Amino acid sequence: MRLVELVRVLAPVVGAAGFALGVVRRRLLRRFQREDATAPERAIAVDTANPLRRFHLRRLVHAGVLEQLPDGRLWLQREALAVDRARRVRRAILAVMLVLLLVALLFWRRA
Repeated sequence: MRLVELVRVLAPVVGAAGFALGVVRRRLLRRFQREDATAPERAIAVDTANPLRRFHLRRLVHAGVLEQLPDGRLWLQREALAVDRARRVRRAILAVMLVLLLVALLFWRRA
């Protein structure tokens, strides 16, 4: 199977998986903002039965976006969220640039 065919097959799958992960993350963060869980005294408990939600909770806690109290409740650090969003935007721009570079190299190689 040629690289172009492989990319053609995998691109929709990767795109759908990325979209699904993004939806879970956005819903999770939206809940913290909607419930104004932005300080330790307003921390909320989050159900961790969903593996995707558990994955995002771990990542957000590790990034410092969510802080966890000893009783397990979580609260949102708005400043850390802004830093995390800026970092994610930079990564997305870099990823797009790399993909464009790879496409250009593939076309250049054929010429």
